[in-house]
Amino acid sequence: MKSLRTKICGSCLTAFVTVATSHAYADDLRIAELQAAVAKPYFITMKCGAEAAAKDLGVKLLWAGTPSPEVAEERKIFDALKLQNPDGWLISTFSSTAFIQPVKELMAAGKPVVLADGSLDEDVMLEGFNSDSSDAAQQIAAYLTSHIKGKGKVGIIASFPGDVVDAGRYKGLPDAFAKSGSPLEVLPVQYGQVDSSLTAKIAAGLILAHSDLTAIYATNGSAAEGVVSAVRSAHAEDRVMVVAYDATPDEVEALHENRIQALLAQSPYLIGNESVKSVVKYLRANPNGGPVKPNTPIHKTTPIKLLTKDNIDSEEGMKFHEISVCK
Repeated sequence: MKSLRTKICGSCLTAFVTVATSHAYADDLRIAELQAAVAKPYFITMKCGAEAAAKDLGVKLLWAGTPSPEVAEERKIFDALKLQNPDGWLISTFSSTAFIQPVKELMAAGKPVVLADGSLDEDVMLEGFNSDSSDAAQQIAAYLTSHIKGKGKVGIIASFPGDVVDAGRYKGLPDAFAKSGSPLEVLPVQYGQVDSSLTAKIAAGLILAHSDLTAIYATNGSAAEGVVSAVRSAHAEDRVMVVAYDATPDEVEALHENRIQALLAQSPYLIGNESVKSVVKYLRANPNGGPVKPNTPIHKTTPIKLLTKDNIDSEEGMKFHEISVCK
């Protein structure tokens, strides 16, 4: 009897493992979306794109996130989502290290993980989607060169030192000016830490310290808000142009009112949408589960677009707006 019981239990265990590592084919698929800074229009828009893809594909989206980019808080939400045993994951994080081991464990357990924006120091996910900022500096340089004649200085206010994704938005600016023959000089990068108040102080200092300051480039929406405030307070609208990355509702309004002259906008909607499609595509192609290996190529991109008053309200331009609520 003992031998027979062992065999029966062994068969039960095999069956359990098969169920636990396999995936339902259609409506039963559940995809977790873990986000940080969820109140930001950027991540709200990403959620909207993810929800639209989930609805089109007939899967359930388990969405959760934290109000701040704090890693410890995001890990708590991650642990709570994990208890629901989703079939696949979308993860957005501001840390390049904190989720490396959790992603490895999920992938080994047959749970595909797509990094929806951000980057990890190790390519351990199925794949990752980011905006294609490879020519961001060239686009900003071309715009400023065409609108600023003669010499002058350009300030840059970025997010944090070491933020690889953010650095891709500005690091090529000096070379881009040099290659175009522009006499514009790029000042050392300042870091506003995605804080509009801190950014306003930095921008005010730049305006005061450099009488030949002709433009400030803000690499995110919060920085843009601070720069716009500082330029207005200094009554420097006529001599300091403001260009910025992203297209938050506040940035779009500022562009309409000519307080910002150009926006280099990404499409978080597409990032969320394509990330869900990627996870579901993998799950449906691999219904029997098993460890997940990274795709080749692992890094995927969505386009960016330069928005001005001429195209901000066009059908194409509207695809790059960030929104405050899903419609």
